Amino acid sequence: MRLRPGAVALLFFSLVLLVFFGGRTSFLLFLFLILLGLLGYFLTFKSFSRLKVERRVSPLKLSSGDDARIELLIENLSPMPIPWLEIRDNFQPFMIPNDGPPRFALSLRGKEKRTLSYSARLKKRGEYTLRPLLVSVGDPWGFWRKEGTFDAPASLVVFPPVLPISSIRLPLRKPFEGRKSGIRAYEDYTAISGLREYLPFDPLKRVHWKVTAHLGKLMVKDFEFSSSTTLAVWLDLVSTGHGKSFMEVYEEFSCMIAASILHYASLEHIPTLLTVFPRSENSSSLGRGQVHFLNQMDVLARAKSAEGDLLEEMGQEAPHLPWQANLVLISSLLTRQTLLKLVELKLRIRHLSLFLLYEGSFLLPGEKPRYNFLLDPIEVSELRRMSGLLEEQNISVHLIGGNEPLEAIA
Repeated sequence: MRLRPGAVALLFFSLVLLVFFGGRTSFLLFLFLILLGLLGYFLTFKSFSRLKVERRVSPLKLSSGDDARIELLIENLSPMPIPWLEIRDNFQPFMIPNDGPPRFALSLRGKEKRTLSYSARLKKRGEYTLRPLLVSVGDPWGFWRKEGTFDAPASLVVFPPVLPISSIRLPLRKPFEGRKSGIRAYEDYTAISGLREYLPFDPLKRVHWKVTAHLGKLMVKDFEFSSSTTLAVWLDLVSTGHGKSFMEVYEEFSCMIAASILHYASLEHIPTLLTVFPRSENSSSLGRGQVHFLNQMDVLARAKSAEGDLLEEMGQEAPHLPWQANLVLISSLLTRQTLLKLVELKLRIRHLSLFLLYEGSFLLPGEKPRYNFLLDPIEVSELRRMSGLLEEQNISVHLIGGNEPLEAIA
């Protein structure tokens, strides 16, 4: 509660008139200003204490780049009017108001209710807790002003953007759409993994007759597991060894890739499992469908980088991988020890795909290449040389630099 500078100046002027000139008029003017000040003080204090402000946000969950609509419900609980009221909303970073900073000046009659609305665009994924509202109330004569905050709690979750991926370089689709395999492991009859001797429970359709005739004994075909197996996505947000500026960029772009892959798998009705390293309380279980995908997007929206040991984290999570799953690892860079650990996982998984954002970002759709010419880190150059050998082991490596287009991951 504070007295406005203009009121102080007016009161000082009337006091000067009373001291130097005296007279009944000066005394009445001084007394009148005192009474107005006291009445204004009482009205301002009562107005602020009888003011009710609520805030509503919709939708509570949205994608990066979408608009959130905010409504302020203001009610004067007092029968006395509020002649002057100012409300300001102070947004967090990356919340961009569409019509300038939200600032409203109004007056309220006794028991009157008003609704104010405005919108803001969310530019970055994450969980946003809106800041308290800044409220100012004044008396009719402008003598007093009381300022304070109203909590009006509200929060929203912003999902990472989903990139327009039409297909993924992973064996995800079923070889025979609409047909169920009679074998528990869902084998892919279009991909022969090897030959073995006939066993009594093998069906005759598995017999490889040409090889049988050549060797003189029954030989049957073994098949790869079909793409109806699950898809596991590991997102590496371990910040150890990286600077803060690099991780801020890498977090956003890696979450974009994870969200895009999970969205594609959801459309294809493929069971998915999302794991974010370092592990936190927010995690996603194995499942499929739109509701499961939204839960995974919620995990990605809240995911944050932290210190940790990626090698140790992968070792703890490996036993929980679904058998013969397609594994996708999104990371910034892999050491030789980490790569050896991933090769060991080949005994449990069907296919391993590595997406390495060694510069932390890539070109978004419609974005022009930047003029920079940087040499690849030694680890990246080594992985490029090993990519052919890794492909033979059913391990795909996608090295994505800052000037790589979207087609590098799609």
